[in-house]
Amino acid sequence: MYQHQKSHLFKYSDYNLRICFFRCYGLVHIKWSIYLRRIEECSFHECDLSSGFMPPTCRYIGNYAFRYNSNLNIFKMPEEVQLGGDGVLVHTALMKKSPHFNIFQRGYGQIFQNWVRNLDREEEFSLHRACCSYRPLKEIIMGIVEERGLAAFSQKNKAGITPSKYLSENPYADISEMEIVRNYISKMMGELE
Repeated sequence: MYQHQKSHLFKYSDYNLRICFFRCYGLVHIKWSIYLRRIEECSFHECDLSSGFMPPTCRYIGNYAFRYNSNLNIFKMPEEVQLGGDGVLVHTALMKKSPHFNIFQRGYGQIFQNWVRNLDREEEFSLHRACCSYRPLKEIIMGIVEERGLAAFSQKNKAGITPSKYLSENPYADISEMEIVRNYISKMMGELE
């Protein structure tokens, strides 16, 4: 009996999440499987997530999947992901940071979700994009920092998020800001090529 339940849970955790963590108030951080394809409606409703970095394999996020995650400040999703409705990120900290914040405006959810999708698209936010990407590359981050200086790590985007914050919250990052800073200083001193 236990063996059957275990394999059943494995199947859903790797491919399709269905209300698995509904009202799991203690859930603060999560690293999704690279095999994740779908997050169904209300799957993470009323959890306490502070960030969400969807793997590139995720293709669908159901309506209200992250509703009432009041500390959710960061949410990154693949370009191709289909959203199941206007309420995917309703009542989150990120929603309150939106310049379009008016929950009573008709069609607001779509406007807000487009804002989230396009948050770091402009060239001035290239370091933000590099730090919040799936498995950020040290070489790309170093190239941007060499061009813009270490102060680029503290530049805020329109939601008030810095590249430093993205990198520290990104569960897929295997490098740290401190490692980048050390390499940058060593290179500036002529110790690295």
